[in-house]
This record gives sequence, structure tokens and C-alpha cells, in this order.
Amino acid sequence: MNRTVRNVLGAAFLIAVAACAFDIAFDMSKDITADGVGTSLSTVQAIDLTQYKEVQDHKGNITHLQLQSVDATVLTLGTANGAHTLNGKMSLRASTAPADGSQDVLVGQVTNLSVAAGQGFHLAGSAAVDDFLMQQLQGPGTFYVVISGSADGEPHLTLRAILHANLGYSAGF
Repeated sequence: MNRTVRNVLGAAFLIAVAACAFDIAFDMSKDITADGVGTSLSTVQAIDLTQYKEVQDHKGNITHLQLQSVDATVLTLGTANGAHTLNGKMSLRASTAPADGSQDVLVGQVTNLSVAAGQGFHLAGSAAVDDFLMQQLQGPGTFYVVISGSADGEPHLTLRAILHANLGYSAGF
């Protein structure tokens, strides 16, 4: 093999190694206390992406951050809970966005959730949510999960929300 062929093959190998990209799946879990007034529910929970090891380990090389899905389960009911059924939505709000919800990004709707320990719901991710997450990661790194809706009685409960995410990063060799 002559020197030119070796150099071309070596350069191609180095370019291939330098362009390596990886994907890792991880979960962001938060317990959310949701206390309503009357039959209305509106609660906001802060999320700080920099608290997660996967984000810390690869922050400088992240190419995408996607929300695959959210699984939320009713953990406990407050002693004053009077709700049996809940209808509402889960949205994401930038930490710099107005509190009126006008810039919230919808994750999904929940219909007829039985308000009982162990009951839950599943919401799929979307391209709009993925874009939102990347913007937050490239910005302050914090955002809010917003749960709002109505119930057939005054709701007082704690939800465990698990945001299943996928993070892509380049090896940066």
C-alpha cells in the first residue's frame, strides 16, 4: 500500500471517529404537590436541567434533547381532597415566560383521571416540546412543569411525574 492511500485511509478514519455521536436515555423525576381551590387546579414545579448527571456530563457537546414521554402517577391524596376525577393538561413554561400561560408549550391533555393513589397517565413527547427543551438547555437551563385543569371536587394530591428523555451528544474527539 503506498503512502498516499495510507494517508487518505488514515484521514477518513480520523474524520469518522471525530464525527461520533451518541444517544443516552435518562429520566427526570419530580414529585408535584397539586392543591386546588374549589374545583380548579393550577400548580407549577421548577425543573433545573443542570441537576441531572447526564446533562452535566455532556453539556458542552449536546446536539439534541428530546422528551420521549411523561408518566405521572398519583402518589398520595391530601386529607382535604374532595376530588374523584380530574381533567386537565400538562405544559412546559420557560423561566422567563409570563405566568399567564400565553407562551406555554403543551405536553398533553388528561381526561377523566381517577384521583386515587396508584392511578396515572402517559403523555407522548412532541417536536415542539423537544425544541423547547433545547432552547432551555442553551439558555438558563431551568423551566417549569405546569399542571392545570378542573375536578369534580377540591383536589389535593401529590403526583410523581417521570419525564423520559433522550440526550444526544457528539464525542468531540
